Amino acid sequence: MQYAYSVEVFKNDQDEQIIMKNRVMSILKTSAILGFILIVLFGFRPITDVANEPTSTIISKLNSALVDATTLDIRMGLKGSKLDYYINRGGQHHTLSSVLDAQEGKAITVTYVDRRSLVNWLTNKRHICKVALSDTVVYSEFNEEYRK
Repeated sequence: MQYAYSVEVFKNDQDEQIIMKNRVMSILKTSAILGFILIVLFGFRPITDVANEPTSTIISKLNSALVDATTLDIRMGLKGSKLDYYINRGGQHHTLSSVLDAQEGKAITVTYVDRRSLVNWLTNKRHICKVALSDTVVYSEFNEEYRK
């Protein structure tokens, strides 16, 4: 009876070093691919429920409120802020855009999602989840008004 088996026989230390180098390179490539997949999964995570996201609030004067014709987002500029704020698909609410147009130069309270992602890392865009004029809420994505 004859058995078939293989045994790695190294001719010298150089062969062993080449094999170890190849194993290390394959481990590094696999780690890089898995790391890239994790970055894509967590970095491009969309904002689906603002109640579970960290938020910040800013009170400032409204410089401009424009409707982007391609995305129907309302883009807002606030005095003293370098950030660009937007209401996703806010242009579909015609009453909201007309209310904001009438408030230019007046104080406005904006609550936005304060989470960095790969989408807004370099652009300084922030997703607005609540807009209030004085004590009147004109736009809110929260399910319940008292939730923060």
